[in-house]
Amino acid sequence: PPTCIPHPDDPEGTFIVPRHTPVTSLEGYDRGTFVVQDAATRHAVELMGARPGMQILDACAAPGGKTAQLAAKLGPDDTLIANEMSPTRSETLRNTLQRCGLLTCVSLRQADATTTTFGCFDAILLDVPCSNTGVFGRRADARWSWTLPKLKQLTETQSALLENCARQVRPGGRLIYSTCSIEPEENEIQITTFLERHPEFEQGDVCLERPTPEHDGAFACALLRRH
Repeated sequence: PPTCIPHPDDPEGTFIVPRHTPVTSLEGYDRGTFVVQDAATRHAVELMGARPGMQILDACAAPGGKTAQLAAKLGPDDTLIANEMSPTRSETLRNTLQRCGLLTCVSLRQADATTTTFGCFDAILLDVPCSNTGVFGRRADARWSWTLPKLKQLTETQSALLENCARQVRPGGRLIYSTCSIEPEENEIQITTFLERHPEFEQGDVCLERPTPEHDGAFACALLRRH
């Protein structure tokens, strides 16, 4: 958008909205020409390597920005399933895709991704529920809800999501695990523990962004299935 500033990390694809400017007021918002996200979260979509001919699952899809970007990279006859367990967040996901004109390109589901089998996929995006420590700079409320018991509960949920989704990656496919956390328990340790249990996977590219004035903190890791 012309009123925005190119982001130094991704000047061709990411733009900074001027402070106190409502995103909904920007030219093209109503037509869905862009999605709203922090610059650090783009790595998860990049690692997916989405292209025409692929079958893709976005297992924890709301609010839908990443889903929309994946849908835009696929062909009209390809499969993209977007799942979100929460009814409220499912509505947000639907609204995002509708605004972007991509609702008919995506199959929406509302299920528990720790137990549900959706199919067999070339790539799965697993943007898991997390402690949000990477976004504490702009979400002061999240600081007060952070506790060690909550972190333990989150890591258990993340592990369950990894286990279930890994079974649905076909040989030669990939699973992209991502968070907006900077906690090792939710990121590096979670990946190491998973790989110890699953020799059929190997670690691919990893992106860890620490929070800066220009972007939030985020983590993304490609898990590649060999056989």
